[in-house]
Amino acid sequence: MIILFTGRIIQALILILMTKILTSILPPSEYTKVILFFSMISLAELSLSNPVYMFFYRNLNDWLDEGTVICRFKWISKYIMLISSISGIVIVILNKVFKVGFTETVLELFIITFLYILFFIGNRFCIYVLNLLGKKISFVTLSIVTSVISLFGSFVFVKYIYATAYVWLIGQAIGFGVGLSIAVLMLKIESKKWIRNNVDTKFDLKSLMNFSVPLSISVCLFWVQMQSYRFLLNVYIGSEQAAYFLAGYNVAASIINSIELVLTQYLQPKFYYSVSKYNEKHHDLVFNNYARMVIPIIVGTCVYILLMSPFITRILLSSEFYQSYQFVSYGAIVETIRVLSAVIAMVAHIKLNSKSLLKSNLVGAFSSLVIGNFLISQFGNLGAGWTLIISNLLSLSVLFYSMKKLLKFSMPLKSILISITLIVPLIFIRKLISIYAIKTTIISAVLICGFSGLFYLAIGFILIKISITENEKSKMLFDLS
Repeated sequence: MIILFTGRIIQALILILMTKILTSILPPSEYTKVILFFSMISLAELSLSNPVYMFFYRNLNDWLDEGTVICRFKWISKYIMLISSISGIVIVILNKVFKVGFTETVLELFIITFLYILFFIGNRFCIYVLNLLGKKISFVTLSIVTSVISLFGSFVFVKYIYATAYVWLIGQAIGFGVGLSIAVLMLKIESKKWIRNNVDTKFDLKSLMNFSVPLSISVCLFWVQMQSYRFLLNVYIGSEQAAYFLAGYNVAASIINSIELVLTQYLQPKFYYSVSKYNEKHHDLVFNNYARMVIPIIVGTCVYILLMSPFITRILLSSEFYQSYQFVSYGAIVETIRVLSAVIAMVAHIKLNSKSLLKSNLVGAFSSLVIGNFLISQFGNLGAGWTLIISNLLSLSVLFYSMKKLLKFSMPLKSILISITLIVPLIFIRKLISIYAIKTTIISAVLICGFSGLFYLAIGFILIKISITENEKSKMLFDLS
């Protein structure tokens, strides 16, 4: 836990630094291009790679026992090459359709997209497999190395060559490529242990398709729900004005995503192991333990961001983007709802019933497009914020009732209430700041966030201890050691 936590803290700091650098060395219009490119990449990742990877992660322990894991790795390698090629073509088309603004030639845009997706998706897969195999130090080290090289490469290229989104992406791709090369080498060394038990097996396309296709459709709809607003903003108010909402939203998203990853990267391997090890009558306990560890901390993080958003923004963004602080609250609320949805959706992975996710994502995607076209065209950035909140709440409601039909789980309402109660003192700190009219300088922002941050970390530690205590009766089903 300490190794993963330390590694994720370092990665969170790198992510924060990247946000600061992006808004400092790229103009708003180029910043928007980077964000829109990331959105298009996430479409390829969510729809084409994640469903297949989830199937791989879910069955990895069984395949190791069967001796068929090497054969499965060969399939995955070919698949990554295929989706990188397809995605390169699709993103070139989307650049034209959505008027993203990349002015490079078709070949140049295809090359950077192909390499970026190949290295990015391959990197994330191989490094996460190391984590599932118990190589936590290697997992943490490679994650940090990838982030550092990517950030350094992008900074140098943009600062000393050309300040465009395209050049920034070149640096990112190089970092992912280096990390992927090291991870593949480590997996080859690890695979020597499997060769003695290696068994060739036929490609079980039917099982893969039954699991992956509904999940792929579901995550495509989820992408529309979470990402379509970015393109609507670009169309209705232009890339420069859209940049301020995107930057504010990403401030909150980067913090919540970092906390989420600390928790999930430690807990998910144990979650999948417990699901494989214990029979169905214990699956509700496994899920409840997982939810009790994740949800209260994320809710507490959301409250912290809402209270400290002006000061967090002053630290994380350049002065040119300071007005983005008014949009941070939307990011905090929406990302918290997203994490709640992601936790509840784990029920579908337990039951290998990804079809059950379609209804909620369809509701979210449809409401996001319909509401977004109206609100964003009328109210711009504010309309985007309310579009995301409404569509995500509708989707969460449908998802909750759908998953309840599959598994009789419970939500950690007591722990959530404790989380909110513990963080209430920060409201008084925020009130004192407004009473004494403390100016939001970089120094005051660092001091205020530093003090309140220590308080927040103490609360997080208390919540973890409470969760472990409450899980004690079923600890045998979800070993936290």
